[in-house]
Amino acid sequence: MITAGSILLEQDAAQNAWKNFRTGKTEDRHAADLNADLGPWDRANGAMGPLLSARVDGPDALEAVHRFGTSNAVTYSSTGARCRPTLDYTVPGRTACVWQSGGVWLELWAPDTAPQAAVQAPPKRPGRWRVTRLTTTRRRKGTKTA
Repeated sequence: MITAGSILLEQDAAQNAWKNFRTGKTEDRHAADLNADLGPWDRANGAMGPLLSARVDGPDALEAVHRFGTSNAVTYSSTGARCRPTLDYTVPGRTACVWQSGGVWLELWAPDTAPQAAVQAPPKRPGRWRVTRLTTTRRRKGTKTA
C-alpha cells in the first residue's frame, strides 16, 4: 500500500536527485552550467499508481531533462516497484523523464522548444532557356536515302 508519507519520501528523493544533478555531484559534472530550475510538484492519481510531476523551466530546460534522464542521478526506494528513468515523447509539445520508485511514478518535463519551420521560398519560375528533347529523325533499317 502506498501511503501519503511514502509519496512525500519519493518526492524528496527526486528533489535531492535533481539538486545533486544540478550541483555537479553526479558523473555529469557540467550539469551545473545549465540554466534550468525545477518548478513546483503536482500530484495525480493514475491507473498505474500515484504520479508526481514537475516542470523544468529555463533556457536549458530541455537539455537538462535529457541529461538528467541519461545520468545515474536517480536513487531508488528500497521497497516497492522500480523502473529506470526513460525519456518520454508521447505528449505532443513536451519531453519528459519518467521513472518509478517505491511504486510512485515521477516525471520531470520540459516544453519542446523546437525551432519553427523556416518559411519556404516560392518555387522558382522556369528560366528563359527551357531544356527540351531535340527531335531527330531516325533512319529505319533497310531504307535507303538517295
